[in-house]
Amino acid sequence: MIKKIKIDNFKSLVNFEVTLAKFTCLVGLNGAGKSTLLQAIDFLAQVMRGSLEDWLDSREWIPSDVLCRLPERPHRRRIIEFEVMLFLDGQNIIWEGRYNADKMRCTWELIQIAGRELLTVTDNRYR
Repeated sequence: MIKKIKIDNFKSLVNFEVTLAKFTCLVGLNGAGKSTLLQAIDFLAQVMRGSLEDWLDSREWIPSDVLCRLPERPHRRRIIEFEVMLFLDGQNIIWEGRYNADKMRCTWELIQIAGRELLTVTDNRYR
């Protein structure tokens, strides 16, 4: 079960964090970010699968369409940072990463299980 998602620089989600329960209902005014949160979850699923190009094509988006364009973010970073916390088989699993929109891939990832580093990937090098 996904317990928590943190994401920064995805569309209008800046330093965003949501804690999820077995049932989570998204409620809010138009333009509040409900659809963007669902898109972010779908984005992370596609990043994990490695099939982001088809996902973007199906939405008629280009890689920069997933980046934050808010005026208060003048630096316009090309990186989306994320952290997903799961609870599986009695253990917490954390997947963190940095997605580079120019390279269309994660340039850094970390997977921890029960607080122990299981895998680190930096520019296609595994540890």
